[in-house]
Amino acid sequence: MIVVIVSYIKPLEEVERFTAEHREYLGQYLASRRILLFGRRTPPVGGVILFNMKDAQEVDKIMQQDPFYVNGVSRYEIIDFTPRRFDERIAGILEEAQ
Repeated sequence: MIVVIVSYIKPLEEVERFTAEHREYLGQYLASRRILLFGRRTPPVGGVILFNMKDAQEVDKIMQQDPFYVNGVSRYEIIDFTPRRFDERIAGILEEAQ
């Protein structure tokens, strides 16, 4: 699994100009089951994306095409981790990770 921590580097007003495009872009990966969830942090200083993938380099390529990144309003940190203990309700999801 890979967690991406998104941090805004421009004012929120500028970030908002690209929010719809950003959500649509990530929505494609949500529909393909490569992303499990994404959303804005509280307070609104960035976001969090949980990828159902094992290849951090592939996630990096995906993030470099994100409208937030392309338009220079955010940066991101990719955190690759292996879940060791988890709620049994998500066991099937973890087995599917690409």
